[in-house]
Amino acid sequence: MYIKKFIASLRKEARRNNQIVDISQWVNILATDVIGDLTFGESFGGLDSGLLHPWLQALFTTTKAYTFTREILRLPTPFIKAAMACIPKKMREHQEGALAFGAEAARRRLAQTTDRPDFMSYILRHNGDEGKGMSRDELDMAAITFIIAGSETVSTMLSGTIYLLLSNRSVLDEFTKTIRSDFPEESDLTNTALQKHEYLTGVLKEGLRLYPPTPDRLFRTTANQSVIIAGKMVPPHTNVTINLWAANRSRANFHEPLKFVPERWMAEAPPAYLYDDKDVFRPFSVGPRDCIGKNLAWAEIRLILAYLVWHFDFLGIEPDSKQWIERQKIFTLWGKLPLNVNIVPRCHEGQGEGALD
Repeated sequence: MYIKKFIASLRKEARRNNQIVDISQWVNILATDVIGDLTFGESFGGLDSGLLHPWLQALFTTTKAYTFTREILRLPTPFIKAAMACIPKKMREHQEGALAFGAEAARRRLAQTTDRPDFMSYILRHNGDEGKGMSRDELDMAAITFIIAGSETVSTMLSGTIYLLLSNRSVLDEFTKTIRSDFPEESDLTNTALQKHEYLTGVLKEGLRLYPPTPDRLFRTTANQSVIIAGKMVPPHTNVTINLWAANRSRANFHEPLKFVPERWMAEAPPAYLYDDKDVFRPFSVGPRDCIGKNLAWAEIRLILAYLVWHFDFLGIEPDSKQWIERQKIFTLWGKLPLNVNIVPRCHEGQGEGALD
């Protein structure tokens, strides 16, 4: 249902706007509707209205407030209160609004009586067991976490990869040709088949390398004793991190690190890329607290990107979206700009059911 609505909406938007669509906005709308259904059993209605919810539209304001708060809390205790007062009132209000938005979505889900499984049904299954369930505040926080993690990161991964493909026309042409020849019918685009497609995986990994959804620092804290990290002694209760943006673009880790080369991830990679340190590639973090939704994210981005190049010819980036990555700011997440691209439906359209129904 959702992928078919998405493709139909893009066709309509392209006809209405002289073949120009803000692809970043539309994949965000799709991802938000999908995570709403998976979490709360209801869509946010974006594909029907063509609009993102006003709170989600201004999500970057919330992440800025969170980033400022995170860094302020590292100050000596006497300075924290004064520094917190310096955060603009609008940012604080939006941060509070985020919790209210999540709380309202959770409230509607709690009021439902349904046997249809979703993320919240698994969270709620222990709420009748003493000491095992989550408090209402914890449910509200989980709700907003699901919304942000399930929509913003997926739309970021796709937007960045599409921009990089359009910035590397030969790769886009090869990728489009490969998807259309390996999947002659729309019904062939199943998650099982796409998961095995090496070139699609290489394109997405290269997109994630050059434009990681969480490019800022992902913190971990050492335990109650000192540990050795990278050959150095680190004291207890110390925050440690690696900047993914820097690590992914370092010549110490990748040959020609600024080039978009999907083949570097393939089993038979060109010799020049055989010594890339692929263990550095951790877009979903690492360890027991890495992203619990990474398998869902992979399934979504594979399906959506494959459907896009199967159904549409991407002709180019509009002048107002040139240098799209370079012009963005980072406050934990990317402050994504409109990504206006020129698209037309391909001449041949196959038949089949949407894989995100």
